[in-house]
Parts: sequence; structure tokens; C-alpha cells
Amino acid sequence: MADKSVFNPQGDISFNPQNGTFTVGGNLVVSGTTTYLNDTTTLNSADTYAINADNDAATGTLRLGNASSNADISYGASGNVVFNKPAEGNFYVGSGQQIIINGGGSIGGGGFTGNLSGTATNAGALVNDRTLTLTGDVSGSVALGLNANTSAPSLTGTLATVNSNVGSFGDGSNIPNFTVTGKGLITAAGETAIAITSSAVSDFETAAEALFSVTSNSASGNGALSYSNGVFTFTPASVPTALSQLSGNTDNVTEGSTNLYHTTARARAAVDAVTSGDGSLTYSSSTGDFTYTGPSNSDYRGAVSGGTGITYTSGTGVFITDDTHIKGLFSSVDAGGDGSFSYSNGVMTYTGPTQSEAEARIDAHLVGGTGITYSAGDISITNSGVTAATYGSATAVGQFTVNAQGQLTSATDVTILHDSLSGFVANEHIDHSGVTLTAGDGLSGGGDI
Repeated sequence: MADKSVFNPQGDISFNPQNGTFTVGGNLVVSGTTTYLNDTTTLNSADTYAINADNDAATGTLRLGNASSNADISYGASGNVVFNKPAEGNFYVGSGQQIIINGGGSIGGGGFTGNLSGTATNAGALVNDRTLTLTGDVSGSVALGLNANTSAPSLTGTLATVNSNVGSFGDGSNIPNFTVTGKGLITAAGETAIAITSSAVSDFETAAEALFSVTSNSASGNGALSYSNGVFTFTPASVPTALSQLSGNTDNVTEGSTNLYHTTARARAAVDAVTSGDGSLTYSSSTGDFTYTGPSNSDYRGAVSGGTGITYTSGTGVFITDDTHIKGLFSSVDAGGDGSFSYSNGVMTYTGPTQSEAEARIDAHLVGGTGITYSAGDISITNSGVTAATYGSATAVGQFTVNAQGQLTSATDVTILHDSLSGFVANEHIDHSGVTLTAGDGLSGGGDI
């Protein structure tokens, strides 16, 4: 039975169906997909397990699965080992290696141990700066710069004002007096006049007068000086005597190192010319002359500049207006009414009223008067009620009524009553039909009556 259960065509591969063991003594090459159905742990004593050993363009991936999802550990063209699920446990970063957080990732946890280097964006309580403020006898404040990489802060303190009377106190006639707090601050200052009476000093006047004397009081051309009981007395010489002591001229006065003789050259050398602004002022110490040269055209031009909408060239003194700026200063306001008014790029445009607007405006201002009718732009004579016809005939006379405007307000035909005519004579009115008048000598005409 044992011989039948062993498959050993080459001596390197064996399969034992009784215990499910498949043994490969050499290299196992699988060109397709290998599927492991056993859920037990598989031991591999190989030193290296290679995925994508042919190094093609595909990403090598080791997939680990559980009952609900998979976790991939992959290595691709980026050169980085990528975990697509969170990793737990201990990570060891060797010397010269680093962990890089990329794409907005973060490292979280209860804390870090060991040395950290770099610059933190925020440092907990130092997100906001702190200001040190002094109050009381000394006031002042300074931002400590704890939220930025700044230099050491400097605080300038100001002593509180405790004395309004400031100045110098004490001199030969006054003694200063001060009020001082326990902190050494002077809260009040003043002066008290020195008042020592002679009675306060034993024999003060006599002792003081004895300290003075005159070594010589002999009269001379300079006058005489004497002293007695604290009084010095000088008696000057008379004018003639004093003048007699004077002799010589300025040539006898020796020139010093600082008190020098006056000379024209020295006076001119002590003068200088200083100018500011346009133009120039020069001085010649050899002649003592000042020369002033007024501003040149370039000076005047250089003192001028252009403003808003105006360009100025100092080299030529030419002003150039900015048409675009000037045009932008204008605008149009259409207050309504007929027509329209607009402004664009420096051009003001007025468009007159349309035909309908004009007619409406005219209609609003025109009304018909007596005998005149106005409607929708048409002016006509008001119909007075007279029937249009021809009035008057051989047997009737037209009868009309005319108003003050010369209009006929009524018209009718009235029959001619022959017998009622004024001046009618019945005997003169006969039928003359068939009667012919013939003109006699000296007459012309004639005809039927």
C-alpha cells in the first residue's frame, strides 16, 4: 500500500494522500495562481519571501485578510512601503532614517519620549503672546514675544508722578526742604530762606570784619584803597592823573594765540556761504564777494510734479493730461422727461424725443379755443352745426347767423315774397313776355324783357 501512495517520478516531488503532505525537494515554480485553502498556520523556513520578484512595473502587494476586510502592505514606484490600514505596535527607525508625515497626515498619542528637533507651529499655551505689565510706583508694559522667534524684549518703566513741584532747590540764600516717603520718593519740595540773625552768632560782625585788611593804601596814579571796620573805600585818581598813566599804541600790544589782530584776510576767511534749495550762493574769501545765481529752468521744473490724472516731465516742463482719468471724472444723469441723455468715454449724447413723445408733449400743451378743435395733433374748425350746402336761389335768399369769430352758426333759405318787397308797385309789374325793346337813335342795346 505504501508503494502505491507515493508519487515520486523524479525523486524530488512526493505526495502522500494519507496525511495530505506534498513535498518538493527542489524549486517549486507556479506559473498560475496559487490558492491556499487551509486556515491553519503555514510555516516557511525560507530566509526571503519575494513578491513581484521579476520587478515588473506592477506594485508588489502582500494582502492580509480577516472576516470583514483586507489590509495591504505594498511597495511600488514611489519607493515607499505603504500601509493602507492603521498599523499598531512598535516601529523602530534606524540611525539616519526618518518618519515623514505627508499629505496632511498626523501622529497621535499620549506623548513622545526622546529628543525632538525642528520648529513647532504651535506650542500649547504659547499660541498667544504674553504681555508683562508693571503697575504702582513704576508703570510700563512689553510684549514678551513668546509666540514668535523674537529677540529679547525690552521694558521701559515710568515712575509715577508723586510731586507736582519740579525744579532745582537750594542756593546761597535758600535751604531746600523735601518730604520723602519710606520708598525714598520725594512727594513735595520747596525752599526756605536762610535767616540767621547776628544775635544768633556770638560776636559775628566783629570777627568777620577782622578777617579783612588792605596791604597798601598809599596814593598813586591808580587811586587809593582803604579799609576800616568792615568798609572798603576806593578813591579813584583824577582824570588828568589817570590819563597821564596811559602811553603807547596798539602796536605795543602783543598778539595772542586766541585774541588775534583784525586783518581783512582774517575777516574774509571767517565768512562762508551756505545755500539750500534751488539756485546757488558762493563766496570768495580772496575778494569778500558773495555771488548768487538764481534757479535754472531745470530747478524750476524739478520743483513741480504731476498730480492725479496729470503726467509731468521735469526735463521738458510739459504737462500731459490723462484723458482716461479726465473722462472718468464726468458722468451723466438723465433727469427724465422726453428724449434721453447719456455719457460714455468722454462723449455726451442727447437723443431727442421720439415722434410719439413729441406728439404727446404737444398734445399736453395745446387745447382748442372758441371755434377751434384740437385732437391728437390735428387742429380743425369746430363744427358749428351748419349743414354743408349752397344757400340762395332765384326764389330764395340765404339767411345766416354769424358769431364774433366770423363763423356761421346757422344757415337757411328764405323764400322771396315778391309782393312784400319794399317799394313794390303792382301796376308796374306785368307780364312782359314776348315784348322786345329796340334801341332808338343814339341808343344801343335792346332785347327781350
